[in-house]
Amino acid sequence: MKKMIALIAMVALMALIALPAMAGTLYEQEEDPVLDNDPVEVNAAGVNAAADANWTNWKHQYGSGSWSGVYAASAGWVTADESGDMDLAVEADVEMYFTQSVSNNKIYFHLGNIYAASSADKIAYVDGSFTTNNGQYIGISFLGTGKAEADFENIGGAYTGKVLGGMQSDHDTWRTQDNEMDVEILLNAGAGWEVPVNYGDGAHSTITDTLWWLVNGGAPGSYNYQWRVKLLPTADQPDGDYYLDPVVVAAPIM
Repeated sequence: MKKMIALIAMVALMALIALPAMAGTLYEQEEDPVLDNDPVEVNAAGVNAAADANWTNWKHQYGSGSWSGVYAASAGWVTADESGDMDLAVEADVEMYFTQSVSNNKIYFHLGNIYAASSADKIAYVDGSFTTNNGQYIGISFLGTGKAEADFENIGGAYTGKVLGGMQSDHDTWRTQDNEMDVEILLNAGAGWEVPVNYGDGAHSTITDTLWWLVNGGAPGSYNYQWRVKLLPTADQPDGDYYLDPVVVAAPIM
């Protein structure tokens, strides 16, 4: 399931998958009779068949022309001979690009004495960064984790970052069980710890079931950030092997 989510995110971000009738990167739309209707058109359709053609930098040139004539004062040039054309046509497709990285994204908490556990014992930080030429929402996708919208605390129309029953335990040291523990996820991208702005789908619904944060009002650029993951056990939280397995994703501002 995680491989499927990663594939969806990669296709959506790098290939800009949209609605079926509009699918394709700018290069993939090149010379499409419906989508490619630029007033200046230089035909590069199919000239780069490499697998990385959509996210590498390259150029293609073609065409030729010749002209000769004599000058006739106020009548201007009189054409003697011409072939091809002398038009200088320049087209540049700049794709929406996004690159991201995370570190310390595998977290193990051990609460050997739940009653003596400090706040620091229950908090971990995940470091991240991204660069993009279009404003982005970044998020935590819970696709495939069995979570529904009701599992994400919302007070007065605002999400708090708390995932109710977010951590699931199926067993302790010798028996099966079905226990849960709340967990809170907040983001700091330079403006302090922020709660998510929304939950649901992004990027033409290619990324779903996600808590979303909008970084710096959606301005493009390069950013460093941190996720803060905080366990919220009850006072007498039952013993168990608790887990949560979401995925860091991103979606462009439409």
